[in-house]
Amino acid sequence: MHRILLYLEGNSLAGSERVAQQIANYVWNEGMDVVIASCGPTPSPLGTAWQAEGRDYVYFQADVSPQQQASVAAPPHFEPWCRAMLQRFAPEVILANNGGYPWHTTCLAAVKIARTCGISRRYLVVHSTPETAIYNTEEQAADYSVADSCSAIVVGSLEVARQIARARPPLADRLKTISYGVSEPGERCRLAHPDLIRFGMAADLRGPRKGQNVFIDALVGLKGEEKCWCASIAGDGPGLEEIRHSAGNLPVEFKGRLAVSEMPGFYWGLDVYVLPSLQEGLSLTILEAMAHGLPVIASDVGGHCDAINHGENGFLVVPGDRMALRTAMKTLLNDDALRSEMGQQSRRRFLDHFQLQDSLQAWMELLRGNTFVEKMR
Repeated sequence: MHRILLYLEGNSLAGSERVAQQIANYVWNEGMDVVIASCGPTPSPLGTAWQAEGRDYVYFQADVSPQQQASVAAPPHFEPWCRAMLQRFAPEVILANNGGYPWHTTCLAAVKIARTCGISRRYLVVHSTPETAIYNTEEQAADYSVADSCSAIVVGSLEVARQIARARPPLADRLKTISYGVSEPGERCRLAHPDLIRFGMAADLRGPRKGQNVFIDALVGLKGEEKCWCASIAGDGPGLEEIRHSAGNLPVEFKGRLAVSEMPGFYWGLDVYVLPSLQEGLSLTILEAMAHGLPVIASDVGGHCDAINHGENGFLVVPGDRMALRTAMKTLLNDDALRSEMGQQSRRRFLDHFQLQDSLQAWMELLRGNTFVEKMR
């Protein structure tokens, strides 16, 4: 039986943790032994749920701030804790789930320590895109050490992989792409409201990164359109009250954080999905919207171009460009035939490229040490 150590930094349930959860559950059900470890100010929700089911979870408490600490400086006492953990569980494979680029401090440290402990297969999973830290010389040195420490850097988007390769050419030959996948939503049950077009977005509102302010500003520009419309926003965080205030008397419903089981009902209630992120990898919500047959308007960041063919199943706009977003939304608001055709194209694209089972099977092959073919689009 293969033993996999899944390492996490932080304690959120963002998209990167959802991907990790999917992988852990799948390979466990396929007969692999999975140990989850994490470092953060509080235990990981994924780890504690794993432990509640009688499985191994270990936790190191430290006040880590993802993508803000230098990658070269792990918290005090982390190394001996990590080394002892690796010796205790003796995994064949370590999978360090890194939320974004540059590398989270302890994810990089865990992979380096695993190498010195003789763990032969060491994978760093990267979900997000290069940022300004690529120009920091300390970060650059830490990045190049990845090539010595990792068997592979696994990325969920071909475009994000290309961006990392351009930013750090020495890492290019370590990059592997396993495309994200989402579940089939099941029987189609779109709500009928032909005279009212519903826009929607779902996002973590802890900061401005998802572009929720841009979305509200674009909605303001739709006032006075002849076609009736409304909007729904799912998600919570400190930014919620700000956008609630900005929306004023616009027809916007704020649904708060929805459970995963509630999300299909959210998507079925929409006509157009919008995600104007300022920085992103490849949002799972875009893929979920496509699975539900929705046209998508998103900012052209990260790997969104992997999912959206501009003008075919939606529109890509410059991040932060409120006028471009508003124009795209007006186009789909007023063109019923285009909206329907783009929704059908989204559904086909999901079926061809982003089904969860295909993604998880590729992960299984990697973790077993087998080769797999990376799909090009």
